[in-house]
Amino acid sequence: MMRKLLLASLLLVGISQTPASGYVNITADSLHTWIASGSPLFLLDVREPVEYHPSHIEGTVLLPWNSKVLLQRYRELPTDLPIIVICGSGVRSALAAAFLDTVDTKRYSGHIFNLTGGMGAWPYEVVSTRYRDISADSLYAWIASGDSLFLLDVREQDEYDSGHLEGAVLYPWNSAVLVQRYNELPLNISIIVICALGGRAAEASAFLDTVDQYRFAGHIYRLEGGMAAWNTFIATLATGEISISSGLLSFGEVYVDSTAEKTFAIYNTGTAELTVSGISSASSEVFSVNPGSCAIAAGDSQIVTVAFTPQAAETYTDSIIITSDATEANTLSVGLSGTGITALAGDIDNSGRVDIFDLLELLKGLGKGSTARKADVNTDGQVNIFDLLALLKLLSGG
Repeated sequence: MMRKLLLASLLLVGISQTPASGYVNITADSLHTWIASGSPLFLLDVREPVEYHPSHIEGTVLLPWNSKVLLQRYRELPTDLPIIVICGSGVRSALAAAFLDTVDTKRYSGHIFNLTGGMGAWPYEVVSTRYRDISADSLYAWIASGDSLFLLDVREQDEYDSGHLEGAVLYPWNSAVLVQRYNELPLNISIIVICALGGRAAEASAFLDTVDQYRFAGHIYRLEGGMAAWNTFIATLATGEISISSGLLSFGEVYVDSTAEKTFAIYNTGTAELTVSGISSASSEVFSVNPGSCAIAAGDSQIVTVAFTPQAAETYTDSIIITSDATEANTLSVGLSGTGITALAGDIDNSGRVDIFDLLELLKGLGKGSTARKADVNTDGQVNIFDLLALLKLLSGG
Protein backbone atom coordinates (compact mmCIF):
# COMPACT_ATOMS: atom_id res chain seq x y z
CA MET A 1 0.00 0.00 0.00
CA MET A 2 2.82 2.38 0.94
CA ARG A 3 4.57 1.69 -2.35
CA LYS A 4 1.39 2.46 -4.34
CA LEU A 5 0.97 5.80 -2.54
CA LEU A 6 4.61 6.64 -3.17
CA LEU A 7 4.31 5.79 -6.87
CA ALA A 8 1.20 7.97 -7.17
CA SER A 9 3.05 10.88 -5.58
CA LEU A 10 6.06 10.42 -7.85
CA LEU A 11 3.91 10.28 -10.97
CA LEU A 12 2.33 13.55 -9.88
CA VAL A 13 5.71 15.28 -9.82
CA GLY A 14 7.07 13.66 -12.99
CA ILE A 15 9.04 10.67 -11.65
CA SER A 16 7.93 7.53 -13.46
CA GLN A 17 9.00 4.83 -11.00
CA THR A 18 9.97 4.27 -7.41
CA PRO A 19 13.56 3.32 -6.82
CA ALA A 20 14.25 -0.30 -5.98
CA SER A 21 17.41 0.87 -4.23
CA GLY A 22 19.53 3.97 -4.14
CA TYR A 23 18.19 7.44 -3.47
CA VAL A 24 16.50 9.51 -6.20
CA ASN A 25 17.33 13.11 -7.05
CA ILE A 26 14.38 15.51 -7.16
CA THR A 27 14.29 19.07 -8.45
CA ALA A 28 12.99 22.08 -6.55
CA ASP A 29 10.05 22.40 -8.96
CA SER A 30 9.08 18.76 -8.48
CA LEU A 31 9.37 19.00 -4.71
CA HIS A 32 7.29 22.18 -4.68
CA THR A 33 4.57 20.41 -6.70
CA TRP A 34 4.73 17.43 -4.35
CA ILE A 35 4.33 19.62 -1.25
CA ALA A 36 1.45 21.53 -2.87
CA SER A 37 -0.36 18.28 -3.66
CA GLY A 38 -0.69 17.49 0.03
CA SER A 39 0.72 13.98 -0.44
CA PRO A 40 2.51 12.78 2.69
CA LEU A 41 6.28 13.19 2.88
CA PHE A 42 9.00 13.97 5.41
CA LEU A 43 11.33 16.97 4.88
CA LEU A 44 14.78 16.40 6.41
CA ASP A 45 17.23 19.33 6.54
CA VAL A 46 20.82 18.20 7.20
CA ARG A 47 22.48 21.63 7.33
CA GLU A 48 23.87 23.16 10.52
CA PRO A 49 21.68 25.28 12.83
CA VAL A 50 23.33 28.53 11.72
CA GLU A 51 22.20 27.79 8.16
CA TYR A 52 18.81 26.31 8.97
CA HIS A 53 17.26 28.81 11.36
CA PRO A 54 17.43 31.94 9.19
CA SER A 55 15.88 30.22 6.17
CA HIS A 56 14.32 26.80 5.59
CA ILE A 57 11.33 25.14 3.97
CA GLU A 58 8.33 25.16 6.27
CA GLY A 59 7.82 21.84 8.02
CA THR A 60 11.40 20.60 7.72
CA VAL A 61 13.08 18.80 10.61
CA LEU A 62 16.71 19.60 11.37
CA LEU A 63 19.17 16.72 11.87
CA PRO A 64 22.62 18.04 10.82
CA TRP A 65 25.00 15.85 8.82
CA ASN A 66 28.40 17.45 9.44
CA SER A 67 27.98 17.51 13.21
CA LYS A 68 26.85 13.83 13.08
CA VAL A 69 23.42 14.47 14.61
CA LEU A 70 21.76 12.46 11.84
CA LEU A 71 24.14 9.56 12.42
CA GLN A 72 23.10 9.47 16.07
CA ARG A 73 19.37 10.01 15.61
CA TYR A 74 18.39 8.54 12.23
CA ARG A 75 16.18 5.95 13.94
CA GLU A 76 13.77 8.79 14.78
CA LEU A 77 12.88 9.13 11.09
CA PRO A 78 9.63 7.58 9.82
CA THR A 79 9.84 4.33 7.90
CA ASP A 80 6.47 4.75 6.19
CA LEU A 81 6.98 8.08 4.42
CA PRO A 82 9.17 9.31 1.55
CA ILE A 83 12.08 11.31 3.03
CA ILE A 84 13.34 14.39 1.16
CA VAL A 85 16.92 15.22 2.21
CA ILE A 86 17.91 18.89 1.94
CA CYS A 87 21.15 20.83 2.45
CA GLY A 88 22.68 24.04 1.12
CA SER A 89 23.88 22.93 -2.29
CA GLY A 90 23.05 19.23 -2.57
CA VAL A 91 26.40 17.79 -1.49
CA ARG A 92 25.74 16.98 2.16
CA SER A 93 22.22 15.86 1.36
CA ALA A 94 23.62 13.40 -1.21
CA LEU A 95 25.93 11.95 1.44
CA ALA A 96 23.10 11.76 3.96
CA ALA A 97 20.76 10.22 1.37
CA ALA A 98 23.33 7.53 0.54
CA PHE A 99 23.75 6.79 4.23
CA LEU A 100 20.01 6.48 4.84
CA ASP A 101 19.56 4.30 1.77
CA THR A 102 21.85 1.62 3.21
CA VAL A 103 21.76 1.98 6.99
CA ASP A 104 20.33 -0.84 9.14
CA THR A 105 20.03 -3.32 6.26
CA LYS A 106 18.42 -0.72 4.04
CA ARG A 107 15.88 0.40 6.64
CA TYR A 108 14.79 3.37 4.47
CA SER A 109 15.72 2.03 1.03
CA GLY A 110 13.31 3.07 -1.70
CA HIS A 111 12.05 6.06 0.26
CA ILE A 112 14.99 8.48 0.04
CA PHE A 113 15.08 11.55 -2.21
CA ASN A 114 17.80 14.19 -2.54
CA LEU A 115 16.90 17.81 -3.37
CA THR A 116 19.34 18.64 -6.18
CA GLY A 117 21.02 22.01 -5.71
CA GLY A 118 19.76 22.19 -2.14
CA MET A 119 18.38 25.42 -0.72
CA GLY A 120 20.53 27.33 -3.19
CA ALA A 121 18.24 26.05 -5.96
CA TRP A 122 14.99 26.56 -4.02
CA PRO A 123 13.18 29.64 -5.41
CA TYR A 124 10.03 29.26 -3.36
CA GLU A 125 8.87 30.55 -0.03
CA VAL A 126 10.95 29.90 3.07
CA VAL A 127 10.45 30.53 6.78
CA SER A 128 12.77 31.36 9.64
CA THR A 129 12.82 30.74 13.36
CA ARG A 130 13.27 34.44 14.12
CA TYR A 131 11.57 35.50 17.31
CA ARG A 132 7.87 36.25 17.05
CA ASP A 133 5.85 39.08 18.51
CA ILE A 134 2.99 38.25 20.85
CA SER A 135 0.28 40.67 21.84
CA ALA A 136 -0.74 41.31 25.43
CA ASP A 137 -4.14 39.66 24.98
CA SER A 138 -2.57 36.56 23.41
CA LEU A 139 -0.05 36.30 26.23
CA TYR A 140 -2.84 36.69 28.79
CA ALA A 141 -4.74 33.81 27.17
CA TRP A 142 -1.55 31.70 27.05
CA ILE A 143 -0.88 32.26 30.75
CA ALA A 144 -4.51 31.50 31.59
CA SER A 145 -4.34 28.22 29.65
CA GLY A 146 -1.69 26.90 32.04
CA ASP A 147 0.64 25.84 29.22
CA SER A 148 4.34 26.00 30.03
CA LEU A 149 6.27 29.18 29.29
CA PHE A 150 9.10 31.22 30.78
CA LEU A 151 8.60 34.95 31.45
CA LEU A 152 11.88 36.84 30.98
CA ASP A 153 11.92 40.49 32.09
CA VAL A 154 14.91 42.39 30.64
CA ARG A 155 14.28 45.76 32.30
CA GLU A 156 16.39 47.12 35.14
CA GLN A 157 15.80 46.32 38.81
CA ASP A 158 13.95 49.55 39.68
CA GLU A 159 11.56 49.09 36.76
CA TYR A 160 10.95 45.47 37.70
CA ASP A 161 10.29 46.41 41.34
CA SER A 162 7.68 48.97 40.29
CA GLY A 163 5.57 46.24 38.75
CA HIS A 164 6.04 43.03 36.77
CA LEU A 165 4.16 39.99 35.56
CA GLU A 166 3.71 37.35 38.21
CA GLY A 167 6.42 34.73 37.86
CA ALA A 168 8.64 36.84 35.57
CA VAL A 169 12.40 36.39 36.11
CA LEU A 170 14.69 39.43 35.86
CA TYR A 171 17.73 39.34 33.54
CA PRO A 172 18.44 43.00 32.65
CA TRP A 173 19.54 43.70 29.07
CA ASN A 174 21.11 47.15 29.37
CA SER A 175 23.37 46.12 32.23
CA ALA A 176 24.41 42.97 30.31
CA VAL A 177 23.10 40.50 32.88
CA LEU A 178 21.29 38.51 30.19
CA VAL A 179 24.39 38.37 28.01
CA GLN A 180 26.37 36.95 30.93
CA ARG A 181 23.75 34.51 32.21
CA TYR A 182 21.65 33.45 29.20
CA ASN A 183 22.84 29.85 29.64
CA GLU A 184 20.69 29.66 32.78
CA LEU A 185 17.52 29.95 30.70
CA PRO A 186 15.50 26.78 30.12
CA LEU A 187 15.71 24.91 26.83
CA ASN A 188 12.78 23.60 24.81
CA ILE A 189 10.26 25.92 26.40
CA SER A 190 8.73 29.11 25.04
CA ILE A 191 10.45 32.22 26.41
CA ILE A 192 8.50 35.50 26.53
CA VAL A 193 10.85 38.50 26.55
CA ILE A 194 9.45 41.60 28.27
CA CYS A 195 10.62 45.19 28.65
CA ALA A 196 8.92 48.56 29.11
CA LEU A 197 7.91 49.39 25.53
CA GLY A 198 9.33 46.55 23.42
CA GLY A 199 12.67 48.01 22.25
CA ARG A 200 15.01 46.25 24.65
CA ALA A 201 12.97 43.07 24.35
CA ALA A 202 13.54 43.15 20.57
CA GLU A 203 17.31 43.42 21.05
CA ALA A 204 17.32 40.67 23.67
CA SER A 205 15.12 38.42 21.53
CA ALA A 206 17.40 38.83 18.52
CA PHE A 207 20.35 37.92 20.74
CA LEU A 208 18.65 34.80 22.09
CA ASP A 209 17.62 33.79 18.57
CA THR A 210 21.21 33.24 17.46
CA VAL A 211 23.32 32.74 20.57
CA ASP A 212 25.20 29.45 20.89
CA GLN A 213 24.36 28.30 17.38
CA TYR A 214 20.63 29.07 17.75
CA ARG A 215 20.36 27.43 21.16
CA PHE A 216 16.90 28.93 21.80
CA ALA A 217 15.74 29.36 18.19
CA GLY A 218 12.06 28.80 17.63
CA HIS A 219 11.18 29.37 21.27
CA ILE A 220 11.53 33.16 21.60
CA TYR A 221 8.58 35.57 21.77
CA ARG A 222 8.69 39.33 22.35
CA LEU A 223 5.83 40.97 24.23
CA GLU A 224 4.71 43.56 21.71
CA GLY A 225 4.52 47.01 23.33
CA GLY A 226 6.08 45.72 26.55
CA MET A 227 4.65 46.38 29.99
CA ALA A 228 2.90 49.51 28.73
CA ALA A 229 0.77 47.40 26.38
CA TRP A 230 0.26 44.77 29.08
CA ASN A 231 -0.97 47.31 31.64
CA THR A 232 -3.29 48.89 29.08
CA PHE A 233 -4.79 45.51 28.29
CA ILE A 234 -5.16 44.53 31.93
CA ALA A 235 -6.96 47.83 32.59
CA THR A 236 -9.61 46.79 30.07
CA LEU A 237 -10.24 43.66 32.15
CA ALA A 238 -10.72 45.61 35.38
CA THR A 239 -14.38 45.65 36.40
CA GLY A 240 -16.48 46.53 39.37
CA GLU A 241 -18.29 43.60 40.95
CA ILE A 242 -21.20 43.96 43.36
CA SER A 243 -22.41 42.13 46.43
CA ILE A 244 -24.71 43.10 49.29
CA SER A 245 -24.70 42.34 52.99
CA SER A 246 -28.35 41.34 53.21
CA GLY A 247 -31.11 40.37 50.84
CA LEU A 248 -33.94 41.10 53.30
CA LEU A 249 -34.74 43.88 55.75
CA SER A 250 -37.61 43.25 58.19
CA PHE A 251 -38.75 46.27 60.22
CA GLY A 252 -41.26 44.41 62.38
CA GLU A 253 -43.96 46.56 63.96
CA VAL A 254 -43.69 50.33 63.69
CA TYR A 255 -46.22 52.89 64.89
CA VAL A 256 -48.17 54.62 62.18
CA ASP A 257 -46.49 57.91 61.13
CA SER A 258 -43.35 56.93 63.01
CA THR A 259 -40.10 56.08 61.23
CA ALA A 260 -37.74 53.15 61.76
CA GLU A 261 -34.41 52.81 59.98
CA LYS A 262 -32.27 49.87 58.95
CA THR A 263 -29.09 49.69 56.90
CA PHE A 264 -27.33 47.33 54.54
CA ALA A 265 -24.00 47.53 52.72
CA ILE A 266 -23.14 47.38 49.04
CA TYR A 267 -19.65 46.00 48.42
CA ASN A 268 -17.42 46.42 45.38
CA THR A 269 -15.47 43.18 45.18
CA GLY A 270 -14.02 43.99 41.75
CA THR A 271 -10.85 45.66 40.54
CA ALA A 272 -12.31 48.91 39.17
CA GLU A 273 -14.75 51.55 40.37
CA LEU A 274 -18.36 50.36 40.57
CA THR A 275 -21.09 52.76 39.49
CA VAL A 276 -24.41 52.12 41.22
CA SER A 277 -26.83 54.08 39.09
CA GLY A 278 -29.99 53.36 41.02
CA ILE A 279 -31.05 52.34 44.56
CA SER A 280 -34.82 52.73 44.83
CA SER A 281 -38.05 51.19 46.07
CA ALA A 282 -41.47 51.22 44.45
CA SER A 283 -43.31 52.52 47.54
CA SER A 284 -41.21 55.60 48.09
CA GLU A 285 -43.77 57.14 50.49
CA VAL A 286 -43.49 54.18 52.85
CA PHE A 287 -39.93 52.98 52.24
CA SER A 288 -37.30 55.59 51.43
CA VAL A 289 -33.66 54.99 50.53
CA ASN A 290 -30.52 57.07 50.98
CA PRO A 291 -28.40 57.41 48.90
CA GLY A 292 -30.24 56.85 45.64
CA SER A 293 -27.02 56.24 43.71
CA CYS A 294 -23.29 56.13 44.37
CA ALA A 295 -19.84 55.26 43.07
CA ILE A 296 -17.81 52.72 45.06
CA ALA A 297 -14.05 52.35 44.71
CA ALA A 298 -12.56 48.87 44.21
CA GLY A 299 -12.54 47.03 47.52
CA ASP A 300 -14.72 49.64 49.23
CA SER A 301 -18.36 49.68 50.35
CA GLN A 302 -21.35 51.99 50.71
CA ILE A 303 -23.84 51.95 53.61
CA VAL A 304 -27.44 52.40 52.46
CA THR A 305 -30.09 53.57 54.92
CA VAL A 306 -33.71 52.45 54.45
CA ALA A 307 -36.47 54.24 56.36
CA PHE A 308 -39.91 52.69 56.97
CA THR A 309 -42.75 55.12 57.72
CA PRO A 310 -46.09 53.27 57.78
CA GLN A 311 -49.13 55.40 56.97
CA ALA A 312 -51.74 52.96 58.19
CA ALA A 313 -52.11 50.00 60.51
CA GLU A 314 -51.31 47.34 57.92
CA THR A 315 -48.46 45.17 56.63
CA TYR A 316 -46.22 46.50 53.87
CA THR A 317 -43.88 44.58 51.55
CA ASP A 318 -41.63 45.98 48.88
CA SER A 319 -38.16 45.57 47.44
CA ILE A 320 -35.21 47.79 46.72
CA ILE A 321 -33.81 47.45 43.20
CA ILE A 322 -30.07 48.09 42.85
CA THR A 323 -28.71 48.65 39.35
CA SER A 324 -25.00 48.95 38.56
CA ASP A 325 -22.38 48.53 35.84
CA ALA A 326 -21.04 45.29 37.36
CA THR A 327 -20.21 42.71 34.70
CA GLU A 328 -22.12 40.04 36.59
CA ALA A 329 -25.30 40.35 38.67
CA ASN A 330 -25.70 43.99 37.69
CA THR A 331 -29.24 44.08 39.12
CA LEU A 332 -29.83 43.00 42.72
CA SER A 333 -32.79 43.33 45.04
CA VAL A 334 -33.33 43.63 48.78
CA GLY A 335 -36.70 42.51 50.15
CA LEU A 336 -38.50 44.84 52.57
CA SER A 337 -41.29 44.15 55.05
CA GLY A 338 -42.87 45.97 57.97
CA THR A 339 -46.16 46.38 59.77
CA GLY A 340 -47.75 49.64 60.78
CA ILE A 341 -49.58 49.61 64.13
CA THR A 342 -51.75 52.20 65.83
CA ALA A 343 -49.93 54.03 68.56
CA LEU A 344 -51.18 53.92 72.14
CA ALA A 345 -53.05 57.16 72.85
CA GLY A 346 -50.69 59.55 74.62
CA ASP A 347 -47.58 57.42 73.90
CA ILE A 348 -45.78 60.27 72.18
CA ASP A 349 -42.26 58.85 72.58
CA ASN A 350 -43.28 55.38 71.28
CA SER A 351 -42.17 53.66 74.46
CA GLY A 352 -45.25 51.46 74.63
CA ARG A 353 -46.60 53.22 77.73
CA VAL A 354 -47.91 56.64 78.75
CA ASP A 355 -45.70 58.34 81.31
CA ILE A 356 -44.04 61.59 82.31
CA PHE A 357 -41.65 61.33 79.35
CA ASP A 358 -44.57 61.67 76.97
CA LEU A 359 -45.55 64.85 78.81
CA LEU A 360 -42.04 66.21 78.29
CA GLU A 361 -42.20 65.31 74.57
CA LEU A 362 -45.53 67.09 74.23
CA LEU A 363 -44.26 70.21 75.98
CA LYS A 364 -41.27 70.27 73.59
CA GLY A 365 -43.64 69.91 70.69
CA LEU A 366 -45.87 72.72 71.90
CA GLY A 367 -42.89 74.99 72.11
CA LYS A 368 -41.97 74.25 68.51
CA GLY A 369 -45.44 74.35 67.08
CA SER A 370 -45.45 70.61 66.38
CA THR A 371 -48.15 69.16 64.17
CA ALA A 372 -47.05 65.51 64.51
CA ARG A 373 -49.97 63.15 64.69
CA LYS A 374 -48.55 61.33 67.73
CA ALA A 375 -48.70 64.61 69.70
CA ASP A 376 -52.35 65.17 68.78
CA VAL A 377 -53.57 63.35 71.87
CA ASN A 378 -57.19 64.47 71.58
CA THR A 379 -57.19 63.79 67.81
CA ASP A 380 -58.68 67.11 66.79
CA GLY A 381 -56.12 67.65 64.04
CA GLN A 382 -54.12 70.21 66.05
CA VAL A 383 -51.41 70.11 68.68
CA ASN A 384 -52.22 72.62 71.39
CA ILE A 385 -53.04 73.11 75.10
CA PHE A 386 -56.02 70.80 74.81
CA ASP A 387 -53.68 67.92 73.98
CA LEU A 388 -51.75 68.75 77.15
CA LEU A 389 -54.98 68.54 79.16
CA ALA A 390 -55.88 65.25 77.46
CA LEU A 391 -52.48 63.81 78.26
CA LEU A 392 -52.69 64.90 81.92
CA LYS A 393 -56.02 63.17 82.11
CA LEU A 394 -54.51 59.97 80.79
CA LEU A 395 -51.65 60.19 83.24
CA SER A 396 -54.06 60.62 86.10
CA GLY A 397 -55.94 57.52 84.95
CA GLY A 398 -59.02 59.49 84.04
